Amino acid sequence: MAAVLVGSSVRVPSAALLGHAPGVVERGAAAREERLKQWLRGMTKHRQLDFDTMGFGRGRDGFGMIASGAIDKGSVLAEVPLQAFLSEKTAERCRLVGPMLRKNDFRPWLTMCAHLLVERSRGKESFWHPYIAALPSVDELSISHPLLWPAETIQELLQGSPMLDTIATRLKLCQEDHEALLTAGIEKFLPGGETLSEGDVRWASAVLLSRAFSLELDVDDDFDTLCLVPWADMLNHCSSAGEESCLIFDQDTKTASLEAHKSYSKGDEVFDSYGPALTGSQLFLDYGFVDDENENYAVDLPAQVLGPVRSSANAALLEALGLPAGGTLVSIVPEGVDESVLAWTRAAIASPRELSAAGWKSDGKYQKAIMYFSEPINRDNECEVLRRLIAACENLWSKYPTNLEHDLRELTGGESDMRTTTWARKQAALRAIVCEKKALTAGKTVLCGFLEKLRAGAALESLYEVDREEGKFEVRLFVATKDRSGTSGKNRDAAVHNCGDFGKRQTLLIEAGRVEIRAQTTSMLLEWCKGRLSYR
Repeated sequence: MAAVLVGSSVRVPSAALLGHAPGVVERGAAAREERLKQWLRGMTKHRQLDFDTMGFGRGRDGFGMIASGAIDKGSVLAEVPLQAFLSEKTAERCRLVGPMLRKNDFRPWLTMCAHLLVERSRGKESFWHPYIAALPSVDELSISHPLLWPAETIQELLQGSPMLDTIATRLKLCQEDHEALLTAGIEKFLPGGETLSEGDVRWASAVLLSRAFSLELDVDDDFDTLCLVPWADMLNHCSSAGEESCLIFDQDTKTASLEAHKSYSKGDEVFDSYGPALTGSQLFLDYGFVDDENENYAVDLPAQVLGPVRSSANAALLEALGLPAGGTLVSIVPEGVDESVLAWTRAAIASPRELSAAGWKSDGKYQKAIMYFSEPINRDNECEVLRRLIAACENLWSKYPTNLEHDLRELTGGESDMRTTTWARKQAALRAIVCEKKALTAGKTVLCGFLEKLRAGAALESLYEVDREEGKFEVRLFVATKDRSGTSGKNRDAAVHNCGDFGKRQTLLIEAGRVEIRAQTTSMLLEWCKGRLSYR
């Protein structure tokens, strides 16, 4: 997808750089659109694919995809043939970079970075030139994507937020990836003696974060394939759109398609979903914006904020699950936390007697143990669990330089010229931080209510009954991989996994060695662990 007009739900096509004269921008976008359409149309001999349903145009706050005529709910918005995909598989088959990738055993993320950078450097000689020419440049993408913002801007706008650490991690990984690509000899594939800068790698990473899909291209593969899908990635996100507007790949027709989640009239801006449960911070970190309709408030914190793990035995149990304190994120939401966070914290602070009762003997039979902690085990343990979670909320609040009311005033005010880069970046960061603060405010209140209820004598088995009946619990844990040796990038897993309830970009993360799990119950989490963690 193209650069984002931050502070809105509209993603701007690459030609639509903020501050450019609209007429010039529109003419450039139209030419690129037509070249891209013709390129896509030429890929199938068996049937004519319709790329005239939508076209580039002005949306609410910038450029987006506009309906060329009436579109009914459920009708196909875009249908893209497999031949157009730029993916891990096309990288492996590439006569230029394929041997280099295989020799260095690059994982999907770095494979795609290398593939994209080499194809970009080839210009018109690249098969994907009509598509890559429509991608935002470094300058254009640096307006919106925090991975390309100046360091001082990041520090100023995200002060106190856990998102600062996430961006710092991503920047470090981009540096490592740059070094890995240079060591592998990628520059010999760049024409005219070009050099590969770290900024180029950051650009490729930002493109993948904001545009890549993970799709099941082969039913025999254990994991989805990381890929870029031209045209389908030009729509802007709407948080009210659900799973019905996520990209789906058809094994029979070998095409990826998007369906309309609602009806549109001619001239309306058309939206899809990048993932129906994406939070404000996820939208900001991966895409550079938070849309007005997003109410998936959450703040992700490293598990260390919950306090120290009680002993080496507790640490061994968490390690066996692939959930060590140093590689696990816990998510606080307006409903408090989910069952998996409660289970993790119970296990982290359990006494030797409680570990023994759970059946944990460091013999690798951890399933019984974690199931034991899926419910409160006693009053003292549960009180300490809730106390630690409340303290984590309070600790994070103390790091923000402003309160929620101040931030909300800033969002409704601001500069009169909404096209300035400074204003746009500030609005995007504020929206993400407001989402975090709303989650913390409501989450802490709920957690305090649970603790008060417990101290007042409520039975353990009834403590969370209301929330479970209303379906408020959602598992949102990040599992650390066990093999992350060296800094060359060759052992890095792209951390892509589809757990079944996401379409676009599924659970793609740039963080090395992290896989995001989304399930509905702790038992589903266990099934995932049993089936996936062993391969690492």
